[in-house]
Amino acid sequence: MLRDLRVVGLLPLLIGALPVAAQIPKGWKPALVAGEEMGTGTFRDGVKVFGESLRPHPMGMLSKFVWLRLQGTDWEARDLRFRCSGKLEGISCTTSKGHGRVDLGKALREGCDLAFIAWARMGVDGWSQESGEGSARLRLEEGFRTFLGRRMPPGEAPPKLGLDWVGEGALLQGSVSEILEWMLEPAQEGLAQQARRYFGNLIQDPIGDWWFATGPSAAPGEAGTWVFGSNGAVYVVLHLPKPTPKPEALARFKTLLSLK
Repeated sequence: MLRDLRVVGLLPLLIGALPVAAQIPKGWKPALVAGEEMGTGTFRDGVKVFGESLRPHPMGMLSKFVWLRLQGTDWEARDLRFRCSGKLEGISCTTSKGHGRVDLGKALREGCDLAFIAWARMGVDGWSQESGEGSARLRLEEGFRTFLGRRMPPGEAPPKLGLDWVGEGALLQGSVSEILEWMLEPAQEGLAQQARRYFGNLIQDPIGDWWFATGPSAAPGEAGTWVFGSNGAVYVVLHLPKPTPKPEALARFKTLLSLK
């Protein structure tokens, strides 16, 4: 629905007709504490950011949204499954016991790194078979350019994908504003529907009902927590400066936005 409204030019009109509670009131400013960073983004008003530093942080779970953008449609069409035992070629997942059998939705919600590594490797291998390793490398680099900067590992072929490509470590980094600006790009117009499908409630109207995604981010010397949410009209990103359990991080997000 969101994509269709944007295509025909009706989304800005609909957003303008939403009650204040569904939008961000003019002049609103969150009551952040030291170290917290927050931003809002709409197609009408662009991005607004609040906080002390607003510098790039390790992407953490938000890197999975880039994979969702690059390959999620294909993964959905193929109805991929993965059995997570907690280990893959010596790589540990986010829980030592594993996540069991996961589909794309469960892998996103539970932060199953190993499922994303397996599926991403399969997808990049497919790119290499289709158009060659050099082309596949460029496709990977272009897809992650906003959050990769000049940190692409050297070589002529795609790098071996590991935890650093699904949110662990400092390879992929993004600031609150960069994440929001990326989400508002026209190329991402189908991503909102996918995110709502996995994190939200499809029974509710896609404009007005909030969905939330939260998870940790960590690199040597830095550890924090992201919360990302949208009600179909507004995107909001919060970065907390320390590791925070999901329920507490989500509660902080809702408190700042005065959501129940």
